[in-house]
Amino acid sequence: MSEIALANINSFASQEMQDNVPQAEEAVFILTSSQLKDIIREAAKPLLKRIESLEDVIARQDAKITALETTQEHDVWIHLLDRLLP
Repeated sequence: MSEIALANINSFASQEMQDNVPQAEEAVFILTSSQLKDIIREAAKPLLKRIESLEDVIARQDAKITALETTQEHDVWIHLLDRLLP
């Protein structure tokens, strides 16, 4: 088991390429699952607001389409009656 713990990661890159890879200087963060969920929830809030906004736009467009269809149907009947009853 100790051989596995001491083993290096195998790479197809040459040793020169491996030596030139910059080392990460950023800290490693350890989060609980609830902390991660909170971060994701906060990050998703603007997207959820945008979705709600788009759903409102769609609802208004549906109402306009319904009104236009009703008006068009009414206009067709008026035109038909005008032609049938001079």
